[in-house]
Amino acid sequence: MERFGGAGGYEAAAAEQLSRQQERHYRLLSELQALVKALPSPCQQRLSYTTLSDLALALLDGTVFEIVQGLLEIQHLTEKNLYSQRLQLHSEHRGLKQELFHRHKEAQQCCRPHNLPLLRAAQQREMEAPAFCTPGWQDHELDGRVPELTFHRCPSSHLLLHPCFFTINT
Repeated sequence: MERFGGAGGYEAAAAEQLSRQQERHYRLLSELQALVKALPSPCQQRLSYTTLSDLALALLDGTVFEIVQGLLEIQHLTEKNLYSQRLQLHSEHRGLKQELFHRHKEAQQCCRPHNLPLLRAAQQREMEAPAFCTPGWQDHELDGRVPELTFHRCPSSHLLLHPCFFTINT
């Protein structure tokens, strides 16, 4: 007999849990219906009672929250990756800028005094150029065209790539 009494207790607990779940379902359904009432009329007509009931059941199931949690984790990982890429690009840009300053200094030391103002003006234009300010400019500004370089005479072979000694023809 006690065996049946134990089973009756299990059935009562299951019925109580089902009752609580139905109560939560109705509460979620009524909240969803209140939200739908705030929508414009054409949108309200598209959301039937069955659709809202299924949505309330999906919310009770917890699957939606697991999906959202997974998406949040993916978003955080993506943001972390993008931030590290940004830091790396910033570091590379800083290195390029220092290299450019050193090349400018070398060019000024090798330059004859009467050409120094012209060289400094060209270097200033190079520093202010949007191409220098934006990493990866080579890929975007030429639209797939291959530039032709025209080299001019220069005093030293290590300054060949200095912008004062060549022009880019696109």
